[in-house]
Amino acid sequence: MNKEMKIEDLPQFFNSFENDKGINLHLINLSNKTIIYPSDTKIQIFTKEDGIWKQVVNDIHGSIESNILLPTKEFPPGQVISIVPRISNLTEPQIVRVIVIGHFENEADKLVGAYLDVMIKP
Repeated sequence: MNKEMKIEDLPQFFNSFENDKGINLHLINLSNKTIIYPSDTKIQIFTKEDGIWKQVVNDIHGSIESNILLPTKEFPPGQVISIVPRISNLTEPQIVRVIVIGHFENEADKLVGAYLDVMIKP
């Protein structure tokens, strides 16, 4: 993870990091190969409860099946991914892990991924 792809928050996105609100993140390809990754609706979000990562709802809506992420040397801007974390009964800030899993183009068995931990506020 985080070797071929990287997720980062950029100041120009003005993310509030509030529960049930949209969050935009920057995804870049650190490899020299094209990466295919799923639509925003399939980006996974996890919280850690009692030492165990548990998946929470990503309440983003969309219909694109997959995205193409070109290597940074070919397309330096990367891409924006969007999530809407929905954590029930959130009363205090909590760290969530955002995970994107994809694969190299024409190499579906070669999985690559990236994650970013962010603090979500109630």
